Amino acid sequence: FIRIQPVKDHIFLSKGGLDGEWVAATKDGKPGADWRKNRDNLFALPGIVRSPLFVDGGKRIVVPTHNAGSGTTMWLSDDGGLSWRASRTVISAPAHKAGGIHRGVRWQNRGVEATVVELRNGTLWAVLRTSQDFHYESFSRDNGETWTPGAPSRFVGTLTMPTLGRLADGRLLALWTNQAPLPEVEGADGKGEDAFTNRDTLHAA
Repeated sequence: FIRIQPVKDHIFLSKGGLDGEWVAATKDGKPGADWRKNRDNLFALPGIVRSPLFVDGGKRIVVPTHNAGSGTTMWLSDDGGLSWRASRTVISAPAHKAGGIHRGVRWQNRGVEATVVELRNGTLWAVLRTSQDFHYESFSRDNGETWTPGAPSRFVGTLTMPTLGRLADGRLLALWTNQAPLPEVEGADGKGEDAFTNRDTLHAA
């Protein structure tokens, strides 16, 4: 079992089930059994962390993390979660700009809270939260090492978290908020309650 804390926290592993003996991944890629007393040497993923995905027949774990100002970085492990390295590509989206119906700017999310799924041909597909009118998407053909530049996906969605998954019958499931926010008023700086005027609907396809 692997448990990854959701915000700037540690990675825990157990070979004995949920009630087994848990260890924590350390900065030097070893199992830390004394994590309750000593956390100084524990490895921690940065930013807000999404659920881990096992790819390439379970040989690799891919975990999306992000920095709100720069975009999403995938963290990769090839030894069951003990040691980790960052992807060579950061996936990003453009900043929102005032114009058209918007007289101010939205909360700036440059490609965050990514969700990832493995397609049947082995390609990884990531869909990300942005400040644009669409979720952005990116693809990896080397199990998460490198990613294509972020581009608008088919999913309408702004400043909300998408989720992809595969059902038992092989079909893909997408969950997202299929709604655009209200136009930004003059002087809007991307902060405050107006950032969440489109969280009224949840769609599935």
